[in-house]
Amino acid sequence: MKNKIFDRRLFFDGFLQNRIIGLFSALILVLEGVLVPIGRIVNIHSYSTEPAVQNVDLFFMHPAVVLLICFTAPVMIINLFRFLNQRNSSDFYHSIPQTRICLFISFFASVLTWILILQWGTSGLSVLIHSCLGKYYKISMTKFLLQNLAVFSCVLLVSGCIALAMTLTGTSFTNYVVAAIVLLVPRFFMVLVRNGITSAVSIIDNQHFLNFFGNGWNLITSIIFSMFDQSINSGMFSSPGPILYTAGVGVVYIVCAGICFHRRKSETAGKPAPNSILQMIFRLIPAFVFCSIPNYVIFQKLVNKVPFDGNDIYSLFVLYIVGILLYFVYELLSTRKWRRLLKAVPGIGFLICLNLLMIFGMFGISRHVMSFTPEPDEISSIQLEGDKVYLTTNDYESVEKYDGYLTGRLSKIELDSPEVKNLISQRMKEAVERSMNSSYTSSNDICTWKTIRFNCNGKSTYRRVCLTQSDLTKLTKELFKNDEVQNIYMKLPDYDDPNLTLYVEGFYNNRRDLIDIYEALKTDVQRMGFNEWYAYCTDSFSGEERIYGYLQMIYEENGKISGSVFPISTQTPNAAYAYLHAGWENQKDDREEVKKQLKTLCQQMDDEKQEVVIQWGNFNGYMQQGQDSGSEYFGEVLDRETIGKLLELVELQDDFSLTPDSQYMNAYFALEYYVIDSNEDDINSPSEFDGEEVMELENMISISVDLNLVIPKDFDMSFLTSSKYE
Repeated sequence: MKNKIFDRRLFFDGFLQNRIIGLFSALILVLEGVLVPIGRIVNIHSYSTEPAVQNVDLFFMHPAVVLLICFTAPVMIINLFRFLNQRNSSDFYHSIPQTRICLFISFFASVLTWILILQWGTSGLSVLIHSCLGKYYKISMTKFLLQNLAVFSCVLLVSGCIALAMTLTGTSFTNYVVAAIVLLVPRFFMVLVRNGITSAVSIIDNQHFLNFFGNGWNLITSIIFSMFDQSINSGMFSSPGPILYTAGVGVVYIVCAGICFHRRKSETAGKPAPNSILQMIFRLIPAFVFCSIPNYVIFQKLVNKVPFDGNDIYSLFVLYIVGILLYFVYELLSTRKWRRLLKAVPGIGFLICLNLLMIFGMFGISRHVMSFTPEPDEISSIQLEGDKVYLTTNDYESVEKYDGYLTGRLSKIELDSPEVKNLISQRMKEAVERSMNSSYTSSNDICTWKTIRFNCNGKSTYRRVCLTQSDLTKLTKELFKNDEVQNIYMKLPDYDDPNLTLYVEGFYNNRRDLIDIYEALKTDVQRMGFNEWYAYCTDSFSGEERIYGYLQMIYEENGKISGSVFPISTQTPNAAYAYLHAGWENQKDDREEVKKQLKTLCQQMDDEKQEVVIQWGNFNGYMQQGQDSGSEYFGEVLDRETIGKLLELVELQDDFSLTPDSQYMNAYFALEYYVIDSNEDDINSPSEFDGEEVMELENMISISVDLNLVIPKDFDMSFLTSSKYE
């Protein structure tokens, strides 16, 4: 009697068929799991003797785990089900005693077993190694587990898409194309519709409009699509919503693949599709995807009431012709029969209908959005949404966008005074008029777009409105009437809060430095008081401040990440002193090396007419001076006097002294010197030097150091100028 659900022999047969792929993946994952943390420890000690403890997650500890998604699982599925493309092999597997469902489940289970062994085995190894390095790393186990579930959900989705494509088609070419269609196209159109409407209608807040259509639900497509706009947010890989959605879609695809496998005929092997209807759908989709480009352009012009000129019409015509050609190219590549092209012609009518549906569907949605213009008595209250901030993640390299820590808490406060309702209602109507009419003009042209949450009749609607400085002042005064605002701004988290992560830009951080700088900033906050601190956090500078660096705080609460970036400037003297003193302490060895090299260079330059040319790199410094861009100094050709002044500047750092009128420079020495004779009249630029005109030093001097320099007010920096050979 046939086994209808699962067969152990088929399971082990599938498991063994994938042993080469599995063992190769295991080798890569184990090597990465062992070598990466060791390399990081070596790197940490090259910068710091007392490194700060880093909060780490799966993708920091074990980044190669993504290999399971993009290589191991897809290749294993293709390897096991490749018999579906070969008629003889297909006939064999369709004739075995076990049912097709049993065959599908047994083979698919063998792939998932490989994935689970590789994923949890190597992830466990990474946890073990990083646990032994507790001096350097603190593992967030909750995030670790969630991210492992995210990886497995991605495996389910990718495996399901490939399995479904292989059960619907019978050639390698159509396998890959249909798999890409199933995986990417549904979310592509959802993201395209959403982004197209939000970019055309200025009153729409991108974070709260058609959120399900966004790029933050499907974990696979979020990675792929974010390559084009750098908008990926790794926080979604530890969010239950996207994980469950991705896993759910993957399970649906796997179930559909099983049903199609059960109903598939062996004769489909070697054919692009099992029937003409599916073949028409497969050739329509690539053409429709391409035609979305001109569709998008037409929609944008319709919404913004921009007329079409002759060049626009011609360009759109060419794009649609290319789309139609793509329609026929797919048919030709998949069937390899010229006579099938004629039978495909009627399908162009469906392509035209799809394009019209997309254009006018998006136009209808945009008009519905702009119909929201509530009267003051219809508004229960409004809330000011905070702006997003860019934060450096725990690897200290990638930068991502998150909710603001302070502004996020501020957005929970509701404003319901009649004055506020009247003001926001009027500004909402003006914003709609501005969006509907590109030629709209107003006396309030100088304004700031802010996202407002309208609470009307028990429902919340998010819209962007244009507010003048006077409007913002009125709203701020209303906010200040709430005592909670002061608590939000004046009570920063304690340093030992397990949800808090700190990072100070400008130099690699020691644990002690982080504590000193953060506690010093909290002291400055109490000294400044609420009004001054609020103005400081909202970039209301006087223009006379000198900014030395930035302190970043990331706060993770209930799986949601928020953060703030605080300038360290002359307005925060305690934090400024702690920041600069920490840099001074950490760079003692570097300063000594620079002084040694510069002294050696001066001694070897026995002729004052000789000059030093930097062979690779340069000396440059960025002077932090208030809110302006500062002054950049650099040199390509340095004479003996200039070298002496550089040496004097570095020697001044031996005694740390910071006064309110001190200047600050971040200077990068990346130099390799050689000496030239400045009497050479025919030399116009360093690039013209040849070997005969260069006097090599006995010991080639090489420096590659980044220094923070505190410069007294009376120190003359004019010796650093551009190259005289420019």
